[in-house]
Amino acid sequence: MKAWLTSRTLALTLSAVLLILAGIKSFYVIGLDDRPAEGYDEKMWTSASVSSWAMFAKGHVRQTKALDNWFPTYAWENKVDVFTGEKWAQFSPDTVKFPYDYVTLKNENKGYSQLVKYDTLAFPRSDYQWFDNALWTFGWKAPNLGKFLMGAWMYARNGEVNPDGYFKFETPEGKPSNAPFAYTPTDLIYAGRQVNALFTIGIFAVLLWIGFLLRQPLAGILASVLMLFNTAFFDVHTAVGLDSFVVFFSLLSFALWIRWHAAFAQAAPLKELTLWSLALGLSMGAAVSSKLNGAMAVVATLPMYA
Repeated sequence: MKAWLTSRTLALTLSAVLLILAGIKSFYVIGLDDRPAEGYDEKMWTSASVSSWAMFAKGHVRQTKALDNWFPTYAWENKVDVFTGEKWAQFSPDTVKFPYDYVTLKNENKGYSQLVKYDTLAFPRSDYQWFDNALWTFGWKAPNLGKFLMGAWMYARNGEVNPDGYFKFETPEGKPSNAPFAYTPTDLIYAGRQVNALFTIGIFAVLLWIGFLLRQPLAGILASVLMLFNTAFFDVHTAVGLDSFVVFFSLLSFALWIRWHAAFAQAAPLKELTLWSLALGLSMGAAVSSKLNGAMAVVATLPMYA
């Protein structure tokens, strides 16, 4: 018994040291000027986070000038009643401006486009603003939880923030562009990195916890040591993006599943079972709403229920 306590104490001490080292490295890396991840993606994720949080929590309504074309096609095919009238015409999609748009239709023989006009009264701006073409792949095409967390911290830390983001449809050389570019202030990018650094530390904490839950703390310690020296891991997970969130909640879901399963196996009281079930469900939902490949956290545990 004494030897077990000694080894457990050693494992806890090593785990604490690893967490401290992970924290130091995470916050050191986010301050490097020559980060490989720095550039277009970080700027776009930062602006998308600002906009998403402003729309979700601040009641901000974007002055939308163009919607991503995915939406009208989806609305047309699913009979979402947001259009008024229709017009068949030869036109260049690049010249279509809101409230007009075009629907891409396909059949077995060919694909073609139809010019349509939105009924802006049937589809309020506060709803369609989410499909703003400036947000594009970094906005509505990506789950929101990570962006909400980063956006909330950017507002809390920086105060005056442009709720529309910092998007322009022009290249860094000043030439017009059909794709958006974000010209985000450096301090906001750093704020986004801070949130990701905290979740990176959380990844280490959960990984170490899993080792203890499986009664193999050395496995969690060794895995953490390997990650600590993985430069690519820190470059990606401390950058402004969604990777740190999805990995954290995916690992947390696995850890909570272990506790949930143990509670049922031990015939724990109903209150305890309910709490573990609720925590597991919320964590799985958070994994998917952080990034769609977080669904693997759910799929990986499904066979274990059998």
